[in-house]
Amino acid sequence: MRRILRLRRAWPAIVAAVVLGCSGAWAVEETTADLFRKGNAYYGKGQYDLAISTYSKIIKLDPLLPEVFNNRGNAYKDQGRLDLALNDYTEALQLYPRFTEAYFNRANIYYSKGKLDLALKDVNQALELNPKYAGAYVTRALCLQARGQHDEAIKDYSKALELDPKNGLSYYNRGNVYSRKGQDDLALKDFDQAIKLAPGMAMAYINRGGIYHKQLKLDLAVKDFDKAIQLNPKLIEGYLNRAGSYKSQGKYELAFKDLDKALSLNPKSGEAFYVRGNVYSVQGRLDKALPEYDRAIALKPDYADAYGNRAAIYFRKGKAEAAIKDWNKEAELEPGDFAAYYNLGNAYSSLKQFEPAMQSYDKCISINPQFATAYSARGQLKKQQGKLLEAEQDLQKAEQLQSQRAKTPAAKPKSSKKKP
Repeated sequence: MRRILRLRRAWPAIVAAVVLGCSGAWAVEETTADLFRKGNAYYGKGQYDLAISTYSKIIKLDPLLPEVFNNRGNAYKDQGRLDLALNDYTEALQLYPRFTEAYFNRANIYYSKGKLDLALKDVNQALELNPKYAGAYVTRALCLQARGQHDEAIKDYSKALELDPKNGLSYYNRGNVYSRKGQDDLALKDFDQAIKLAPGMAMAYINRGGIYHKQLKLDLAVKDFDKAIQLNPKLIEGYLNRAGSYKSQGKYELAFKDLDKALSLNPKSGEAFYVRGNVYSVQGRLDKALPEYDRAIALKPDYADAYGNRAAIYFRKGKAEAAIKDWNKEAELEPGDFAAYYNLGNAYSSLKQFEPAMQSYDKCISINPQFATAYSARGQLKKQQGKLLEAEQDLQKAEQLQSQRAKTPAAKPKSSKKKP
């Protein structure tokens, strides 16, 4: 969160004259301090153009005040004029190289632009100057999260919460990382706390509802999506996620209604076409599902799940070559998705292309050594090739894993929906 700064040192005795009426009489003289307070007041009211013009007036009078550049940068940032904001924060730092807030603010701009190394350099400098700056830990955690350094991000969010325990956004962000790591119980606790501290945070309901959906607590999921939509009727994620839960409940008409609403909010939402394809698919209406996935991929060419689900339909329709092409694309986009390689193994096996099938099963197992079904499939393939001893080892491993899973039920694999 950006702070509007007050003066840290004495203001120079520079004044700006204000002329009233047409008489030419000098009626009021404003010091730079007066203008600074006026600019801050405009900023606080969201009147960013007036704030910027006021700060610019000060800069013309005295171009050596770092606080003014910092605050004008904040106004530019809130208008989405990131390059101008970046220039102002940099100017503030040139004037005062120990300006903690300017490092923090510039780090956030770099983060928004995806320049994570520069963002981390600035936020580390801010923390060196002020090790108790909670917001800086949050920014660093966001950068680490974007780089996939989830454990380090959790440590920084936890430090931020130690310094600022009533910050609902930090709980929300940490919950997202826990969810990404598959630690759903910890994620739920954080989303609960985020909602308690910031009950108007619609995305906290969305993400908590997503975990409920994953746990097949569909009524709770729908309830959270309902609340998110109530808080923000234009939040497309609410309709998309609720449609997914309605699909799982078999309430297909309600799902289609939500997807129509999502597309009215954003006609170019690849996710909406993808979910609509899923609804048609679960209904068995494959010819209607295919063009939905086509639209999703056209709008979002890196949409791995859409390739995976389209491949599953191709495979069900006996078009193994087309399925292989899409599953290979999915694996390229998500190299850690074990299910894509498992599905490739099945598709290659159906074409009696045993070498690439074996390579696909091998890759699947290397990613997820606990996936019993892949051992079973690979074992059957080895048996067809006459490798009986190796086949027996794989089949025994599959039985062992299935037995362990029966004793301790495991979470449903994320990608199981894409299996043919």
